[in-house]
Amino acid sequence: MATTESSSHHVYVGSHVVVKIIDAACHARLNREIALAPHLPTGLTAPLLDSGLHRLGACDVRYACYARVPGAAPGMGMPGVDGVTARLLAEEAAQRLDALHSWTPAETSNRH
Repeated sequence: MATTESSSHHVYVGSHVVVKIIDAACHARLNREIALAPHLPTGLTAPLLDSGLHRLGACDVRYACYARVPGAAPGMGMPGVDGVTARLLAEEAAQRLDALHSWTPAETSNRH
């Protein structure tokens, strides 16, 4: 697995999975991500395979393991991406944002 840059988590990317790890005592954002993942509309996020809490020495770490979505991220500034592809990616991003902003969690969702 390769380490990838993240401003808040330790993120490791393999050919089929992505693992996120964070200090459980300092941050709750991965808790919310884990709680919401199974309830989000299909295609909005990668499927959550497993998650939990693990004691590592004197601290607890929260982890989440996701199926890796096929394809490659174009990177900041999308180097090497032509105009047509850039517009297509922007349209897909706008559609996913619209789906997220119009989504309401089911009553059975855990609220954290």
